[in-house]
Amino acid sequence: MRLLLKSNRALVVLAFLALAASVVTASPPQRVARDPGTRTTVITTREAYEKLCRDNPANELVPVPSLIPDIRAEVRYASRDNFLGRALYPDASLFLTRIAAEKLARVQADLRQHGLGLRLYDSYRPYSISETMWKESGKKFAAYLAPPWLGSDHNRGIAVDADLVRLPTGTALPFPTDYDDFTPKAWHGSPCDHPQAASNRERLRTAMRSHGFVEYRREWWHYHLAEAEGFPLLDISHSELARRERRVSAQKSRAACSPNHGVQKE
Repeated sequence: MRLLLKSNRALVVLAFLALAASVVTASPPQRVARDPGTRTTVITTREAYEKLCRDNPANELVPVPSLIPDIRAEVRYASRDNFLGRALYPDASLFLTRIAAEKLARVQADLRQHGLGLRLYDSYRPYSISETMWKESGKKFAAYLAPPWLGSDHNRGIAVDADLVRLPTGTALPFPTDYDDFTPKAWHGSPCDHPQAASNRERLRTAMRSHGFVEYRREWWHYHLAEAEGFPLLDISHSELARRERRVSAQKSRAACSPNHGVQKE
């Protein structure tokens, strides 16, 4: 009996020591996206993405120019002209979820009536790219970069970074700061010495808000759909999305050339 009591006490002590060690050594919850035991989950495989699209076509990522042919682009993350000083994307492709792209097309249609149009700096951003941004500059730009354990609306395919240009020339309009100016001067509420730049900032905000986009108060260029939480985080590369588009286009072409295309069965 005495031996049993000693054994039980020893087990209790060991359990207490293990618990104390875990409290001391455990790091803050990072919610690593690929850990199924955490709150944040990310679609990382082609199979999971295809299922997502079948279950809800609104989640499908589509090329923005396919819905907005006259959209202008300056994708700086596909070049060295960005805050990391190196290319993060393989090319300047622009993707958004279908619902976001359709809403953006309506924004463009409104602006077009005034001889203006959108220029996009960024749209869908794979989750792994956001991880890289945070790892390399998260401490420096914590107020502007989404931490990986929360994810970015860019990762959901429902956010754009944009400004305005004149159509059809593509001449850029002035704004309070350059893109990715991570200073208070880029905040929506900051005063601006350039009246036309302040007017353009407000004009862009009005146009985007009118079709369901909301601004990020610290970046005049960033807009996302209000219903962000309804869309999962994605880590499908631009290259994979481009290959998928080619496959889909080829399938549609074959279907159109089929002798039975358009023939209704009785």
